[in-house]
Amino acid sequence: MEYSIVFKKMSAIILCLALILNVLMLSSCIAMVRPGDSSQNGDAASDSSGTSSAAQQSPSYSESPEIATFEAVPGEIIAGMTSTLTWNVMNATSVNISPDIGFVGMSGSITISPVTTTDYTLIASNEYDTVISTIGVSVLTKSISTGLPVIHSFLANPQDINEGDTSSLSWSISNAHSFTISPNLTRLFLLPSLPPTL
Repeated sequence: MEYSIVFKKMSAIILCLALILNVLMLSSCIAMVRPGDSSQNGDAASDSSGTSSAAQQSPSYSESPEIATFEAVPGEIIAGMTSTLTWNVMNATSVNISPDIGFVGMSGSITISPVTTTDYTLIASNEYDTVISTIGVSVLTKSISTGLPVIHSFLANPQDINEGDTSSLSWSISNAHSFTISPNLTRLFLLPSLPPTL
């Protein structure tokens, strides 16, 4: 009888130990699964970070063309006389002036002699954008002569220069056979084709 009681107690103790061992093994399994889940979350975070990094590697902004200057000097002429177009463009791959001029360099000047009032359009383009600027040259009809000389315009372009640099003088005169510019220029005959360079 005593052996039976001892055997039952031993069996109960062994059963308890087995249950405790099962609980410990289950806890260990749970602990092993959790780091995996955390790792997966970490990978997801890493992927998210990688996506954000890729989004930040977008192409850098590129500048549009810029028309620094586009002017006609003089802007008003008498039919048969001339004006000078001058331009300076930056960040462009092509520059076109219309009408009748076509593709030109990034900067330069050209003498024009429109027969009627004309709007000149400069189009500067690159792979990102196109910009446009328009200027007008007014052509006046010859009025009835009073017999007196008339100075319609007398301009220097540019007006401010550094020592050693150059500026171009341009003028528009009517009813005169000759004229004088001083200092440095002597008496000139009226030939309004190309202005001198000082």
